[in-house]
Amino acid sequence: MNLLDRAIAAVAPKLALSRVQARTQLELIGKLGGVKRGYDAASRGRRTQNWRTPARGAVLEVQTARALIRDRARDLVRNNPWGRRAVHVQVSNQIGTGIRPRANTSSKDLNKRIDELWEEWGAGCDPSTGLDIYGIQALAARTRSESGEGLVLMSRRGENSARVPLTLQVLETDWLVEDHTSAALPQSPVREGIRFDANGRRIAYQLYDANPNDIWQSGLANFREVPARDVVHLYRIERPGQLRGVSDLASVMGRLRDLDDYHDAALMMAKVQAVLGVFVTQTGGPTASPLGAASNDELGRLEELMPGMIGYLRPGEDVKFLAPQASGPFAEYTRAALHAIAMGVGLTYHLLTGDLRDANYSSLRAGNIEFRRNVEQDQWLMLIPLLCVPIWNAFISQAVLSGALPTAAAGATALWTPPRFELVDPSRDTLAIIAQVRAGLMTMPQAIAEMGWDPEKQVAEIKAFNELVDAAGVILDTDPRRISGPGTPNDPKQLAKIELDAKAGDKP
Repeated sequence: MNLLDRAIAAVAPKLALSRVQARTQLELIGKLGGVKRGYDAASRGRRTQNWRTPARGAVLEVQTARALIRDRARDLVRNNPWGRRAVHVQVSNQIGTGIRPRANTSSKDLNKRIDELWEEWGAGCDPSTGLDIYGIQALAARTRSESGEGLVLMSRRGENSARVPLTLQVLETDWLVEDHTSAALPQSPVREGIRFDANGRRIAYQLYDANPNDIWQSGLANFREVPARDVVHLYRIERPGQLRGVSDLASVMGRLRDLDDYHDAALMMAKVQAVLGVFVTQTGGPTASPLGAASNDELGRLEELMPGMIGYLRPGEDVKFLAPQASGPFAEYTRAALHAIAMGVGLTYHLLTGDLRDANYSSLRAGNIEFRRNVEQDQWLMLIPLLCVPIWNAFISQAVLSGALPTAAAGATALWTPPRFELVDPSRDTLAIIAQVRAGLMTMPQAIAEMGWDPEKQVAEIKAFNELVDAAGVILDTDPRRISGPGTPNDPKQLAKIELDAKAGDKP
């Protein structure tokens, strides 16, 4: 108590006590972080004293962690089954057998010509690996998911025999120059290996002549600047101003590693428990020979167990067996950890693990709806605008310049069709699609496109097949023109005419 409190205590003890109590509470609040804040998340105290949250911008935050996260992600994909499957499932659903374009001009003939040329060029667009255009899409998407970002180099020279002088090459992000000196300086024209103009537009990428992390290229630092129009830089943008990307496994790396360590420890415990250990306790003092030592004892010594064995011990010796311990909540911990990992990488538990023991139609459908939303977001907001459209534009430009397409094709756009999602229950889901089309909630072209097909090609193929079976006088149960849903003929007279026409055609 200070002098004033003592004076007050002499005449008013209760008032002095209340002053001391109030001062103590204020000091306690000060120790715990000062003034009480409106948000618990902003409070400072015992629970948050080890919570380190440095304030970093999007560029600096990624730049300081990107390389280590990338290397650890690659190790997990190589050696961790769940890390590898997470990347594989993401790519197989995002790309599948390819995100396919359809030319979208006012001329059907021109559209057909562009589409045919695209398929012809796409079959040999990467002569270095032999991948077609859809293999390029899958490799670029896999590189982005695993390493955080991927590069596609578009060379506009092409081969002499190619009608469209354009070749593609997928590069790992290691090829992009690591710029640590000016990464956090917005006034610098080069940041993170990317050159910008005065308006902040990307004008060039600084690429090494070879992968600097390959052992035979170690130490090489030669690089060149490639115009930005010839480089596809694919990464997920999660913060405004972000220049580079991080692996999809970044938020679950610790859990994947811990789960691996836990399984290794459980396996070692199981191996130890599989060996029956026997310990012999001797009371013979320091002169007694240790277990396993040679002995002249005519009764022999118990050194190993075998079926039907009868063993004898010296007087004073006792045998104790190693008692195995329980392995702990192995299955429960593994399941809980995999649930968290699945959420961290944007997958459902059954997609990550293949475990369908507790799944049913409702749970699978509910889980797939959310997963499909995530996949569609990646397809339409990242893969199509950042990967597919730039390659398409380069293809159209080079095809027009080389004369493979007329000038009317310049600037032609495309309608993109991502891979279809497999139906959880084909019979139920098909009936639901039919009901939506009949109610006008969905058009038939939309329904066909959702199944991953080109509506115009689908109709043309149906027409050609119908003409084929009509000419042969064949009636199929799957033909809705002839057979109704319950399986009865729609028009008996028409069916009879088809049969008569077919018989007439068979006569010489």
